[in-house]
Amino acid sequence: SHQQQIQYVQCTFARADTWAKWQQGYQSDKPLSSMQAVLQVGFNGYKRLLQHCPKFVQASVDALLFCIEFIWSLRPRYVPIRTSSHAK
Repeated sequence: SHQQQIQYVQCTFARADTWAKWQQGYQSDKPLSSMQAVLQVGFNGYKRLLQHCPKFVQASVDALLFCIEFIWSLRPRYVPIRTSSHAK
């Protein structure tokens, strides 16, 4: 009924301060750490999948990872230059 709708609106919105403060008990949102947690769960799932797959698949993945690590090792790296005050 119309009276019930009025009572519902009054009950819901009568205390605006309650609605304004409802999130004070929650931690602030951290999207990057949340994304990291989701990616970590996915990575762990793939790791578990590889642990239970046939041996030839594991060997193929190991070979692929070895190649990737080798190529990654060839990347340029920063080498700090010593100044004359640090050299002995």
